[in-house]
Amino acid sequence: MKLIRLTIMGIMVAAAIMLTGCSLAPVVDPDAPVASIAFDEPVFFDTEVLFNGGASLDPDGGDIVYGYWDFGDGNSVEGEWALGYNPVIYVSHTYVQTGSYTGPYAYTVSLLIRDDEGSFGRTERTVNVR
Repeated sequence: MKLIRLTIMGIMVAAAIMLTGCSLAPVVDPDAPVASIAFDEPVFFDTEVLFNGGASLDPDGGDIVYGYWDFGDGNSVEGEWALGYNPVIYVSHTYVQTGSYTGPYAYTVSLLIRDDEGSFGRTERTVNVR
């Protein structure tokens, strides 16, 4: 097993990998937090949509302390998860229609979370905007 350091969205993390033949197999952390994204559909251009990460959890009972949302259109937001300046459990975003294209258009929204032990969890969902 070899320990390598990776930078994910500007955050330095350590990852353990095992060399298996000619391919790399990631070592999965069973205590890593589990990210969850919810939102109401349908989603329309030029209308605010609320993204909810409140069902995200840390299976070892720890706290989620950081969140990074990527809305798939070049915009993102990050911050402390629950308390403090710029909490990001719930975030809103507006997809702006450009040109005459009326959609629907599919965006991939992702949520990266970190727990109080430094473990990461990530998920993504497709948002069809009309």
